[in-house]
Amino acid sequence: MGVFGRNGLAVFFLLFLATSVARSDESTKYSALYQDTVARQLLNRDTGFASALEANEHQWVHQTGHSQGRCQCLKCQMGRGSQGEAGGGSSANGNSGGGGASAADATNPTASITQYQVQNTFIPSTYEADGFAHNLGLLMVKPFETGIDFFPSWITRTTLSVSTTADPIGSTPVGPPNGGDFTGNLGRESGLADLVFISIFNHPTDWGSWGIGPGFVAPTATRRELGERSWKFSPTFAVVNTSIETWQFGVLGVYNFPLDGRGTKSLLFQPLIVKQLGEGWYTGWGDDLWRFNTETGGFDMPLQLRLGKVHKMCGQQFNTFVTGAYTPDGLRQGPAPEWGIKFSISLLQAD
Repeated sequence: MGVFGRNGLAVFFLLFLATSVARSDESTKYSALYQDTVARQLLNRDTGFASALEANEHQWVHQTGHSQGRCQCLKCQMGRGSQGEAGGGSSANGNSGGGGASAADATNPTASITQYQVQNTFIPSTYEADGFAHNLGLLMVKPFETGIDFFPSWITRTTLSVSTTADPIGSTPVGPPNGGDFTGNLGRESGLADLVFISIFNHPTDWGSWGIGPGFVAPTATRRELGERSWKFSPTFAVVNTSIETWQFGVLGVYNFPLDGRGTKSLLFQPLIVKQLGEGWYTGWGDDLWRFNTETGGFDMPLQLRLGKVHKMCGQQFNTFVTGAYTPDGLRQGPAPEWGIKFSISLLQAD
C-alpha cells in the first residue's frame, strides 16, 4: 500500500473517530429508540407476538418502575420527541419535553413527582359563624420506588396547616360559678392544626392508575377548635382515568377512623376533573375535599373552579394555580365555608 493509501486510511480513521465522539451524546439519546425500532421490525415477522407486545408494552414498562407519562417505550419516546426539548413548550395533553414535570403530572394525585407546596386560603364568609377564616397550608408530596411489580411506586403526602377560624355564632357553657349558669362566647381561634399524612401504593394500568394506602392524623392542633386531639387511622384510595386525551377523571378518598375513641369518624372525597389546555395551562375542579361526618350527619360539598399553569422560573419548575369555591346552603349541613379563594404554588421535581 502506498504512502497516499496509508495516509488516506489514517485520515479516514481519524474522521470516523472524531465524528463518533461528536455524536456520542445524540447516539445515547436515541439508542433506546433505535433498539426498540429494530426489535419491532424483527418481531413483525411474528405478527401475533408483535400485536401482543403493542397492546401490553405500556403496562409492562410502567410496572417495571417508570412513572406514567415518562416511560421509555417507542410510543412515548416518539411522542416526547415531537414535543420539543425542555423549556420548549408543552403539548395539548399537558406533557412537557425534556423529562420535566408536566401539567398532567402536577394535577394527578398518583403521579410519581415530588412537590413542595404552599397554599393560602382566605374564607370571607362562613355559615353559622361571623367574620373571616384563613388557612396557610404546607404540603409535601414525595414518591418512593418499591421494587414491587404490582405497586411500583408509593406516593406520600404530608400536610401541616396554620389556621384561623371564624367566630361561631352562639356560646358554650364554661361552668356554674356561685350556683348560677355561666357561658362564654366561642370566639375566633388561631394556631397550628392537625398534621395529616396519606399515601397511595400506585398500580398503573393501560387506562390510567389506581391505588390504596395507609394514612394517619396526628393531634398537633394547639387549639381544640383546630383539631379533635385524637389519633386517627386514615386508609386512602385513588382512581385516575387518563385514557381520554387532555382530560383526567377520578377521585381521591380518605376515611378517618379514631384510634382512641375521642374523635369522630369522617369520609373525605376529592373529585378529580382536569382539562389540559396546552402550553402548561389547565383548568377544572379544585383540590378541596368534600367532607362527610359519618357520626353527626354533617357534610360540606363546595363547588370549585381552578385555573393553573406549570411554568419555569429561575431555572426551577413550578405549578401555580388559583381556585374559587362556593358552597350552596343545600350542599352543607352544619358549619362550613360559604365562599373561599385559594392561591397555591408548588416546586416540582420529576423523579
